[in-house]
Amino acid sequence: MNGREQGVIYQAVMFFDADILVKEMLQVEFEAVLDQVVGLPEFAGREIRACFLRINSRLQVVGAVFFLVDFDLRGYVNRSWNVPLLHLVDNAGRGPDLGAGRIRLACRSQCSVPWHARQLWDPILDGEAGSFRQMQQALRRNRLGLPEEEPAAIAAPLLNVGAMADEPSPREASEPAVVDRRRVERIGRRLQREYRSRLSALEEEQRLQMATLRSAAQEQLEQANQHHQIQLGRLQATLDSTRQLFIEEKRRSQQLKERLAAQVAEFQQVRREVQHEIAQEQGLERAKLQQLQQQFDAELKARVEQARAELKEMLDMREVELFYREEQLGNLREEVSRLRQERERLLSHSGDHLLQRLVENGVTFVAYQPGLEALNIAAADMARYLDSPSDYIAEKCFVTPELYRQWLEHYHLPVCMAPLEHGSVCGQPLVKIERPGLFLAGDSDRCAVHRATAASMLEPALAPMAEGPECSR
Repeated sequence: MNGREQGVIYQAVMFFDADILVKEMLQVEFEAVLDQVVGLPEFAGREIRACFLRINSRLQVVGAVFFLVDFDLRGYVNRSWNVPLLHLVDNAGRGPDLGAGRIRLACRSQCSVPWHARQLWDPILDGEAGSFRQMQQALRRNRLGLPEEEPAAIAAPLLNVGAMADEPSPREASEPAVVDRRRVERIGRRLQREYRSRLSALEEEQRLQMATLRSAAQEQLEQANQHHQIQLGRLQATLDSTRQLFIEEKRRSQQLKERLAAQVAEFQQVRREVQHEIAQEQGLERAKLQQLQQQFDAELKARVEQARAELKEMLDMREVELFYREEQLGNLREEVSRLRQERERLLSHSGDHLLQRLVENGVTFVAYQPGLEALNIAAADMARYLDSPSDYIAEKCFVTPELYRQWLEHYHLPVCMAPLEHGSVCGQPLVKIERPGLFLAGDSDRCAVHRATAASMLEPALAPMAEGPECSR
């Protein structure tokens, strides 16, 4: 430790959350946290920004290391964490003057050990929310209970030394002009040293701020580059999948063209052979056709006569059947009237009457079905619900029964149902659509690849529809 830091008697650690100082403790307490003796539940499962401080007897910062610390889900520091705070502060570069001269500062943009830079962070230098300003205010509040040495005890010797330096010697006192000139020279040298010191401090602070801005910009650039690489990978995967589908479709199209050409050639050959055979047999067919025509006319006449006789007989039988049917219908009407009276008698003591009595006594019927959660069923609708629960639920969801059944299959098994070869389906897991009204068959039950494939297949069909108005004009 050099002379500038000989007054260091305290070491502390301060924690920042969202760039706000939220907790402070002594170094010995932080070592207990590192040794897994105690935990910090408020930081569980997070990466927290912290600062290791060296403080002099006047509670002024003389050294700082801005580091990151990881906490597990129980609030303990991860055992893999290893940042040599003492080594970093001992070998740190120069930082801003916080009242006790230029401090030693180690951060991401100013780190003496390059491989530890990723475990550090850059402080906020300006504004009321500046990291150094918050730490100075915390030291002035002194919640850590650190004893502070009075400034007069240190300043008195310095004032005496300054007075002795400015007091002229007896020989100089006899020559006022010499005394004034040398005093002006001493004041000029002192002001020059102070100006150079302030200028150097401003240059160092400016370099630190520029390094901090470069580090932040580099980090944002790396994050943007990483995000770009992820997006590029996804787009490349989609492009490869689309290209593969295009190649497969092109191969199938070529195979179909070849098969169609072969079938056309075979059809032409068969057509020529049939035409040749027809030309040869056409002469024989004319003679046979005349003979068959005569035979057909004779048979047709005989069959018409036979059919006329059969129809007359059937008509007579139909009149007899109608007489007996009228008699049976009268008997059935009497039976229906009797059964209707019996039904009305039974309905007065049936399950509908029991349901009505339950409703009048405050009983409600609730069914829990996918898509509607709790559904109140009126007593009048109970028969419809029992006949077909799915159709009743589809009506309440304002969708068709077929769409409701398709959504129900998706709800119980949310996977891609795009057909593949050999009768299988894609089976890629999908995000479950919770409501039937939001379900679109052929789209909601498809993964991103098959949804894009379906859209590309629909584009040629939709193109004439989109170009129709232009053509009409």
